Amino acid sequence: LNRLDLRQARAESQASEANRRLQIAKQYPDIQLAPNASHQEGFNNFSLGVLLELPILNQNQGPIAEAEARRRQVATQLRTLQTGAIAEANGALASYKTALAQLAEADAGLNTVQQNLERQATRSVQSGEEDRAFLTAVQIQAAITARAHLDALHNTQLALGALENAIQRPLTRQADTPNVSQQPARNEK
Repeated sequence: LNRLDLRQARAESQASEANRRLQIAKQYPDIQLAPNASHQEGFNNFSLGVLLELPILNQNQGPIAEAEARRRQVATQLRTLQTGAIAEANGALASYKTALAQLAEADAGLNTVQQNLERQATRSVQSGEEDRAFLTAVQIQAAITARAHLDALHNTQLALGALENAIQRPLTRQADTPNVSQQPARNEK
């Protein structure tokens, strides 16, 4: 309901309906009275002017038909815009839900798995079972996983922006938006 194109189309629809009603009203005689008073040479003159429009021949059927055709055309455009807006919003919502699911998947176990791997690798290096290259490889893998999390967060924010653009209104509820400050914790040693 907040989309500017839909509000404009609804206003055009209301204007075309008002025009149709005006044309229908013009099929009946229109009487206008115009009283006039003047003072001339000590006499008060009063007159009454009458203007009468008589739609005799076709009772304004041509303009009524044009107004009804315009109203149908505007109504069709409004329905088309509504259908497009609904489809755009539904597509953006589906993309946002998919991006949220991917973000949740990236978050699931990210911190615990990476921290456990780094702790095990650190212990293995300290006990002499593995060399420093193994620990560096685990840390690189942790950085790659953190990058994947950031990419998922980025995609979620893009999908949220597309959804807000589709409905042309910001989503303000905190429950609907992911926390940008959430970043995977890394155990740097």
